[in-house]
Amino acid sequence: MRARVSNAVRHYMWYVGAAAALLHLLTALSAQEIVPPPPPEVPPTVTYPYDLDTDLNRLDDLLDQRLAALRAAIAAEQDPAARTRLMQQLHEPVTVELLFAEPISQADLDSFLQLGGAVRHIFRHVSYGWWGEIPLVAVEQLPRAMGRAFLAVVAPRPVYALMDEATRTGRVRPVWAAGFAGYASGFSGNSNTSIAVLDTGLDGTHTDLAGRIVYWKDWIYSSPTPTDVNGHGSHVAGIALGTGAASGSNPSSVLYTDSGDLSPLGVGYFYPSPIHIPAGSASMQMTATFWGGGQAYLGYLYAPNGSDSWTGPSPGVGGSPLSRTYNFTATSANRYSVYFAKASGSVSLYAVAVSATAQGLGDGFNLLRGVAPGTNCVGHRVLDDSGSGNT
Repeated sequence: MRARVSNAVRHYMWYVGAAAALLHLLTALSAQEIVPPPPPEVPPTVTYPYDLDTDLNRLDDLLDQRLAALRAAIAAEQDPAARTRLMQQLHEPVTVELLFAEPISQADLDSFLQLGGAVRHIFRHVSYGWWGEIPLVAVEQLPRAMGRAFLAVVAPRPVYALMDEATRTGRVRPVWAAGFAGYASGFSGNSNTSIAVLDTGLDGTHTDLAGRIVYWKDWIYSSPTPTDVNGHGSHVAGIALGTGAASGSNPSSVLYTDSGDLSPLGVGYFYPSPIHIPAGSASMQMTATFWGGGQAYLGYLYAPNGSDSWTGPSPGVGGSPLSRTYNFTATSANRYSVYFAKASGSVSLYAVAVSATAQGLGDGFNLLRGVAPGTNCVGHRVLDDSGSGNT
């Protein structure tokens, strides 16, 4: 089956710095000479994006796949007019980031411009390189045209739920690794730093937050202990500093919960929550509990990395609670998501408990780990259980 994705998840992000003050940057760069910036006072540590370039040809796999698919379509097309339209797509601009290990040179910038590129923002602090647009067909020439410090051409990535995808897209996971930037234990935050969360509260009993809430103030209900009926505050805290212990880092299995509200969505529409499963035999066991009294679909779907084209086997249908188990052969070229959608009647709030099993899950860190799990948390409940209030 093919599934319909809610428009609410069809949002796209550019890599670090790409979306910052976009209109200002476009105007500013168009009015000044494009030259390399001075070396930053604090040199950034840049690592090779191995997870984005699995064949190590210095081109993002998404760009390789797009070129290959377009050329295959051109070769198969018999209609001259349609073939011409496809060939024109090779020369349409695509957004890319050029990643370097050291400060860029004027020759690097000039080579990019000579290939038809347009520089939109040059990184000055968080990375070496720039982002801009260039004809799709020209991206293959970039590795040969750039200087010795060049690492790779990277494509923009979609935004999805779950920290497994987010920490890969944001290149956070390499920073945790021992030895990163010469630091023996990597960087995961420090207990002398506390992150404040002003929201619907905090769940002080949650495994990912327990024992790390160093201050709590409830401005709404005056609860003496951290609580969060709504869940949004705990969700935010989990992104910032959750340990991911509730999901675990077991090399063969991971536990997580997919939850939300289907009230705004029509029959068959769902919210993707992808995880990466290594190639080989895999299984997903899931149980959905939901409100509304209606019937729901429950299953799993997969989509190529970077794509919103979700498909999969026929889902189960039934009332709450609803359970399904799937055994399948996974591939590293795909991402996998729970499929939970309204089938008939009313379906509103839901939670799907998932156990995914495969060989080699994870990278030694908890799969759904937050960005800085070494830090502590300060909680202020300023919103009520419905999410209303004043910050």
